[in-house]
Amino acid sequence: MAPADGPAPAQDEPEARKRCRPDAGDAAAAQAAAALMGAALADAAVEVSALLDAGANPNAADAHGRTAAHAAAAAGAAEALQALLKAGARPDARADDGSRPLHAAAAAGCVPAIELLLEHGANPEAPAGPKGRAPLHVAAEHGRPEAVRALLARGARASAEDAEGWQPSHVAAEAGHAGALAALLDGGADAGAADGSEGWQPLHIAASEGRADAVRLLLARGADPLATDDEGWQAHMFAAWNGHAEAAAALLDAGADPAAADRDGATALHQAAEGGHAGVVSLLLSRGAPVGAADKKGRAALHVAARKGQVGAVVALIDQGRADVAAEDGRGRTPLHAAAAGGQPATVAALIERGADVRAADARGRTPLHAAAAAGAAEAVGQLVAGGARADAADAAGRTPLHVAAAADDVASVSALLAAGAPIDAAASDGARPHDAAIGAGANGALAALLAAGAAALVAADGGRAMLAALCPPDKRTALALAEAGAQLPLMKEVRGLGPEVVELVRLLQREGDARSRDAGDVDLVLASLGVAGSGGGAAGTPGRAPAGAELAGKRARGAAALA
Repeated sequence: MAPADGPAPAQDEPEARKRCRPDAGDAAAAQAAAALMGAALADAAVEVSALLDAGANPNAADAHGRTAAHAAAAAGAAEALQALLKAGARPDARADDGSRPLHAAAAAGCVPAIELLLEHGANPEAPAGPKGRAPLHVAAEHGRPEAVRALLARGARASAEDAEGWQPSHVAAEAGHAGALAALLDGGADAGAADGSEGWQPLHIAASEGRADAVRLLLARGADPLATDDEGWQAHMFAAWNGHAEAAAALLDAGADPAAADRDGATALHQAAEGGHAGVVSLLLSRGAPVGAADKKGRAALHVAARKGQVGAVVALIDQGRADVAAEDGRGRTPLHAAAAGGQPATVAALIERGADVRAADARGRTPLHAAAAAGAAEAVGQLVAGGARADAADAAGRTPLHVAAAADDVASVSALLAAGAPIDAAASDGARPHDAAIGAGANGALAALLAAGAAALVAADGGRAMLAALCPPDKRTALALAEAGAQLPLMKEVRGLGPEVVELVRLLQREGDARSRDAGDVDLVLASLGVAGSGGGAAGTPGRAPAGAELAGKRARGAAALA
């Protein structure tokens, strides 16, 4: 068992340090403390002894809680450290970050200082820093094999865990210090030790960081290349994800399975493709990775590369791996759908050049052009149209790409689709036309473009349908735009019960004279029929039964969501 952590409880340390630090008003003590720190850093043992004999406090701390013992240990100044310890310096003095002189000696790799501190009772496993790392972790992190061996020989455990469950071998693997890692393995560290939070082994960490030498060492010492973490990732998957071809090759040489899948069904090829690591993609393909393997969403590596716009990976998968450009995921979407939905024009171009079908429809009847329009990817819209995509293609709900672009308020895509011949009056299964989709989504930019392109004639003849949609709930900007385009107001019985805000908007529209009401009679009579005072003002009455307009409000919200 490790010795007790210091002579006093942690909560007493701040007060104890106050007593050790020189009084701000005691210039002589402050000067002596500074001189002692400097002499310790210089390993000037004679000067250290003289200062101590003259009354310098061996436990005086600087503004960060570091003592002269910390300084001597960090500098590898063993003789100065010995003089300090002999004069009563605390071997486990704790700085504000929790570090002790032993941590400093471990980082410096100074074996004599390590031995001195341990002989004077320093705790070989005292935690420090936000990660709670012991001196052995620190020696591993800094690549100090001599310090590792010295600490292990004097009681430090190779299996000691920090606050994240990492052992010193995990730390050495992350930093790629093969010498320190070898010393730990020689001292009993388990090459297959998993941390307590993610199930990561040193091999996973070395692979993730691309530490090929550490990977080879761990494999030679018995690490299992097929071992998985808690998510089902093997070490070569970490290497693939981060684009480390040398580490991935070493693992594949040792027996890693290129076809292995994680808990989501993704293989190393998916991970390399998503990260855009074309070199690793090529390596995996040359080692037999299945190019068409699908994850639990039905996506092949080509789908994920296309969605992320990883052109190099896309080209490698198709040109080297003969990936199927028509492969469908679980929703019937092809890689071209994925690239369009991701707004990746360069990838769209690469797929079209390699034979992707621009008119392929997914399970909902949507084409890549629908996907690009929904993503607001105007450049991809243009590429797809140029490649032969139909601007009038309707999905299973009768919506065209223009409906989708309008709902997304993508003015550039709306303009491109109109230029390509998209029908401005195309009606979806529910009767909604592209301008209705824009109104339902509050997409005023797209609405303005559609009205200017000819939809104004449609709203002027729709019997108030468009205006009713703009009033449920009321959108003043949309309503005024429609009014300026000549839209009719709906019948007042259709908006009865929608509330005073709607009524005030109706009053505004009629006062401006921008809309044509189909109701005869004075506007004050209309307002009175709604239970609201006329032009002289007044309070709203109690609405009656919810009218058809209120039902339309719900349909409007649902329609906008469906077009998303």
